[in-house]
Parts: sequence; C-alpha cells; structure tokens
Amino acid sequence: MLTLAATTTLPLDGGLPTGPPADARGDLDFRAGRPLRGRELDHAFGGCVPAPGDDVVRHRLAGPATAVELWADPDFGWVQVFTPDDHPGRGRAVAVEPMTCPPDALNSGAGLITLAPGEEWTGSWGIRRVTR
Repeated sequence: MLTLAATTTLPLDGGLPTGPPADARGDLDFRAGRPLRGRELDHAFGGCVPAPGDDVVRHRLAGPATAVELWADPDFGWVQVFTPDDHPGRGRAVAVEPMTCPPDALNSGAGLITLAPGEEWTGSWGIRRVTR
C-alpha cells in the first residue's frame, strides 16, 4: 500500500510536463492509500504538505510485514513515484523521490529554489521503519 501526502498530479510524457498540475483523482489519488500490485507508475505528484499538526510531509509504503515512511521538510512539495518491473537482480521495485520542484523546473522555473551568491539553503528528508 502506498500513501502519499499529495493533492495533485503532473501530466508527463517522456518525463517532461505536458500541462499544469491537476487534482489527484481516481487511481492517482493515494492520500488514503492504494495497493501497488499491478500498477505501473512514473508520475510526479505535487501539493505535498504536512498533515495538520505535523511539521514534515509524510509518505508511506506498507507491505504485509512492515512499513517504511519517507518524511521531508515542507519545502519538498513534490514527489516522483516510479515502479519498474525489471529492476536488475530484484524484479519489481518502487522508488519514491522527494523533490522541491516539479520535473523540468530548470526550464519552467516552477517551484525552483533560486539562491543569490553567498546564500545557502538546507533541506532534510529521511526514511524510517514504522509500525503498522
């Protein structure tokens, strides 16, 4: 089961956006959790914000025996999810990548964090095992 703190999806073709973000609906709405069995995903999800009363964004992947949580600072308002079925030596896999901006932000400027000379930016994210 995959649960994402995302409210939007970004239509992609070949990894590049083909339109503006749209509300996450139907089989692309993972807010309440959805099984990954049989799903092929290579999607960018946006609108990721902490739950009320929380200070980090949380995404969760749960299997029959255990669950892991990816947490990230609120600046990580995007997440890319990829489910290759041919990961070398492993077969089926899932990758969940926290992002501060959507794909192609270097060209579009959307959500891009820009620093002036001498400025710094720090962001944190991590993965931890959680009880179900």
